[in-house]
Amino acid sequence: MGGMANARRAIWIMALRGLLLGMLAGPVMALSTDSEQAINIEADQAELDDRRQVAVYTGSVVITQGTLRIDADKVEMYYDGEKGLTRAIALGKPARYRQLPDDSKEYTRARARKMEFLPLKNLVHLIEDAHWTQGKDSVTGDRITYDTERDQARAQTTGDGKGRVRVTIQPKRKPPQSPEPNP
Repeated sequence: MGGMANARRAIWIMALRGLLLGMLAGPVMALSTDSEQAINIEADQAELDDRRQVAVYTGSVVITQGTLRIDADKVEMYYDGEKGLTRAIALGKPARYRQLPDDSKEYTRARARKMEFLPLKNLVHLIEDAHWTQGKDSVTGDRITYDTERDQARAQTTGDGKGRVRVTIQPKRKPPQSPEPNP
């Protein structure tokens, strides 16, 4: 049985690696070299249920790949044998996301009680107490949906009249002007 258990474990690790590559390589504004980096997962517990096609990590979950980092209390990854990762959910108080985009010195950061990644639809949902920042620009609301393919975002409140969407956009810095030459 030891040989069979080791073979299953190796297949499980390769499957999870493939799932994570699908989840982490494409969504959100990523540094293009992140997908070439090793994936590291730390959690208090990890479970794979092949019948339900789900992998679940619980307890101080930390996922890193290059500049990407996800911190959550629980991460659920749903997959389809043919399509790979179909949905990933990070839950926390709050769950946090950080990644350095190409051509930027400032990290994109997000936090929410629930983050849902839908790689086949190119969507990321930040749900409940949602915050997104890059540098000093920020968006907050009850829900923020980001379309990674179209580079579009939508922020919403619950509609109960208690919350508001808040957007802060800093002015672009003007390049220093050179002095006019004297005739």
